[in-house]
Parts: sequence; C-alpha cells; structure tokens
Amino acid sequence: MFAYHLVDEVAEAFLDVIDALTVPLIVVLHTVLLAPSANQRRILEHLLAASDVVVTMTKTARDRLVSTYDADPNRLVVIPHGAIDHAATPTTRAASARPLVLTWGLL
Repeated sequence: MFAYHLVDEVAEAFLDVIDALTVPLIVVLHTVLLAPSANQRRILEHLLAASDVVVTMTKTARDRLVSTYDADPNRLVVIPHGAIDHAATPTTRAASARPLVLTWGLL
C-alpha cells in the first residue's frame, strides 16, 4: 500500500489520511531501512507514531525499529515470513471444512 519512494505530495496526502483515521491502525512493514534518507525516516517515524501495532517479518527488522527509529517495543510484533511445513504430519481435511487460503507478497 505504501512505498518509501512516493513523491512528497503523495506521501503527505497518505500521512494526512493516516492522521484522520478514527480506528486502530496496524502497519505491516516488509522493509525497514538501516540508513534511510531524511524523508524516509520522517515518513516511517510518522507511521510509527500513528500506529497502534506495527508488524515486521523478522526480528532484525523489529530490532532496527527500536534502535534506529526509537520505536516502542511494546507495539511491535514479529510475524515471520513463510508458512509452517505440515508435510511431516499430513492431515485430511473434511469436505465440509472451511476454505484454506494462503497468500504471499513478492516472489
């Protein structure tokens, strides 16, 4: 939904929408830059301040948010990449079982 490389006008409009939210905000970060530009840092710090929960894919990204961006560790959650490999313990799903959906980002 949001990328660091957005032009300033688009980034400002996006942040204005974030600021106008009246519901909890959960941000999922796929990339946490170690050496951001000044504008990238400003945008991410704005998102961190506005977010109720921030999800990262790795502990490294979580640690970067704390050390580089001074994020509140209590609002950070790590949900690792990938899915659990159930091949070792195959299961049978009943025909009446709810659908199973698997999604992923860039491959």
